[in-house]
Amino acid sequence: MSLAALTRTDLQLSLIGLGLGLALFAPGCASDATQGADVNGVDTRTGETVSDGASETVADGASETEAVAGVTDGDSDGVPDDRDNCLGLFNPLQTDTDGDGHGDPCDGPATSPDDTDGDTIPDAADPFPTDPNRPGVVKPFTVYAHTADELYYVSIKQFEIIRVGDFAFPAGTSDARMTDIAIDRYGVLYGIGFDAVYVVNPMTAECWRLGSLPQEFNGLTLVPREVLGTTSDMLVGISNVGGWWQVVLVPATPTAAARVTLTYVGAFGHGYTSSGDAFSIEGVGTFASVDTDTDDTDYLAPLDPVTGEVTGAVTALGGFDQVWGLAGWRGRVYAFDASGKVVVLDLQTGQVLNQVATSHAWWGAGVRTVLDEEPATP
Repeated sequence: MSLAALTRTDLQLSLIGLGLGLALFAPGCASDATQGADVNGVDTRTGETVSDGASETVADGASETEAVAGVTDGDSDGVPDDRDNCLGLFNPLQTDTDGDGHGDPCDGPATSPDDTDGDTIPDAADPFPTDPNRPGVVKPFTVYAHTADELYYVSIKQFEIIRVGDFAFPAGTSDARMTDIAIDRYGVLYGIGFDAVYVVNPMTAECWRLGSLPQEFNGLTLVPREVLGTTSDMLVGISNVGGWWQVVLVPATPTAAARVTLTYVGAFGHGYTSSGDAFSIEGVGTFASVDTDTDDTDYLAPLDPVTGEVTGAVTALGGFDQVWGLAGWRGRVYAFDASGKVVVLDLQTGQVLNQVATSHAWWGAGVRTVLDEEPATP
């Protein structure tokens, strides 16, 4: 279908349907991932010392920023715990609308019908609108990355790589590998395997199947609603040849199972194919890691967020050729190479700002479509 034939409604991510009930989701996600479990703090596949919630040990011995001695900020909202009016929940402005001494996020379920369970995800975008514990949201000031079977996040401020855990796929999953992830404006994390779409708890890596994929993709992203002129972000699957496909999640009905539909809206064009990932951030732009037929190097390419077409000059991604995970931030790009390297580059010049080597074969990465704001200085 041509782009001209699409309406604005067609371009909306149909997360509205996700609020219609739990029938869309598998009843649970018992993990069958036992290979590579941590035993006494050692990853049995790599021999690397790494524990859940602990900073990644990097091969080049790069130092990492430590927290200020004696100051604890458990929810990373910029307010020390001893002065935080809502411990454990992100509340950088310390809003307390009812003046009860407890920050708004700690006041219990929202009274607004737009967020029944009070988990900060509007019902229209919430896969579990009556369950405050699911699906969970990503940590602030982070980008997320993953291997085929493990989820990690990277602290933007300290450049620490922290393991969340093994993906816990639903029982009976035929191919328990995650090929890419994407994160919406509310912090809901979506993922794709070779044959299905999932929603993933970013705090535990537990996952729920949303539906079968009609075709394979090697990349996934969300495009902000502001650049589309729609009411919700658009979920996009990226094919190996650079195709830009709208992914629509159709909920279950009493007579039909949940399913996924695809609409072709464009492609990279100009001889570019997909290296494996893309990101789209309000106020930052839309970019992808792309391959050319002239050499083996991966490049960073600016894209039209609606059609996916490459719109300008491309920049080499640090000389790497397997950048399967890509995320952005203000003025920065985070490239995750299958060789294990994690590279931070200047978004405009492509200059390498920082890099670390890990033992992980990175498969994908994701970041919110709307970035966290720094808290105001007291």
